[in-house]
Amino acid sequence: MSSRFYRRITMLLGLAIMALFGAWMIASVAHAERGDTPQVDCSTDVTACPANEFCRIKTGECLPLQHPDWGFQGFTVPDANTYYLDASDCNGSALQSLIDSVPPEGGKIILPACTIETPQDIVLKSNLIIEGAGMGQTIIRMTDYPSAPGTAMHGYGVHNVIVREMTVDANSDSAGGGDTMAVNFDYGCDNILVEKVEAFDANRQVFGFRNTSHFTARFNDATRGMHGVAAKIETSYDSSVGTSDGLIYSNQLSGNNEYGIDLARSTNVEVAGNDMHGNAIAGGKFPHSRYIYLHHNDVNNNQGPGFVYYTYEGASDYRYGILYIEYNDLSNNASKAFTTWRDDSKQMDYLYVRDNETEGSVDWRDCNTVCNHCDIAEIGGYSGVLCDNNDDPDNQTPDSPTVWKFVFPLVPGAP
Repeated sequence: MSSRFYRRITMLLGLAIMALFGAWMIASVAHAERGDTPQVDCSTDVTACPANEFCRIKTGECLPLQHPDWGFQGFTVPDANTYYLDASDCNGSALQSLIDSVPPEGGKIILPACTIETPQDIVLKSNLIIEGAGMGQTIIRMTDYPSAPGTAMHGYGVHNVIVREMTVDANSDSAGGGDTMAVNFDYGCDNILVEKVEAFDANRQVFGFRNTSHFTARFNDATRGMHGVAAKIETSYDSSVGTSDGLIYSNQLSGNNEYGIDLARSTNVEVAGNDMHGNAIAGGKFPHSRYIYLHHNDVNNNQGPGFVYYTYEGASDYRYGILYIEYNDLSNNASKAFTTWRDDSKQMDYLYVRDNETEGSVDWRDCNTVCNHCDIAEIGGYSGVLCDNNDDPDNQTPDSPTVWKFVFPLVPGAP
């Protein structure tokens, strides 16, 4: 009888397990039919998010980019045009020869896990994919550079370029302390992607996108440069020259000698999910930039403000600020969470700031800028007029969401 009892219990348990399994299968099918996907925790792998999403590093959430059309648009090269740098020939001269041998229709160069030392710039060309074995595995290092400025890898006027999976050491001492950059694109470059690149030790920007359009910088680590990512335009440039249409997301831009990001004279750039901490002046600055969307960035413990906006001096500058700043963590900066100022009579057009964390920063704002349509909403610990030295009545009363949607249609769920 005892044996029959245990057999019955075993049978009942088996039936219960089968029923639970069947219920799980039904729920899984229904889940799949709805098209739902499990929530990804990207806190330990910022590349884990689906296409057109970024990682909010602080929370591990994958959130949608609002303007994926602004950035890199992709391209293809012939499968047959794949080239390999031999591990026994890891030097700058051999790499440059291999790049120069790629035909006009383009190709892909695979680099081994080795250190490639070069006394001269590695010059990139159009329709090129250059891929290393990973950060810390493939290392490109400048050595004994004869004169400054110098760039470890650069492209001038090129289009359709991908640089990925490597470490780039700009090695500023190799140029006698002169200006060096790690990876730089300039003079009309278009359709550029830099991803999964660790770069450092640059007297100027670590990653540069100057006079460049349709670029994406993602999953990179930039430190010990003047700026982590920059579109910094030299004063000798034509003032109409600038950078436009870019995505900068899910990067570590920390420990730089000035700014994590410097987007001077830039238009249409989305900056999302970046970690910008420990920079010597501020997390980011956006002088004379338009349609800059800053959201869900962690901008903490910088030695100055979190974000800075200001206008350049000079009548020829034509870009006035239109910035949208929301859902950033601007806490615990040594100075203001956000500050603006101007060098002359240039004014800002639109500034909209809402739902940012500012706790621990010295103050919410400082302002010495003539500003039309400058609104704030739901800023913890701060109340009052953003630019209180402005007599413009538009500054005293926030514009309606309808106006903001027309000027800067970026807010998810806006009416």
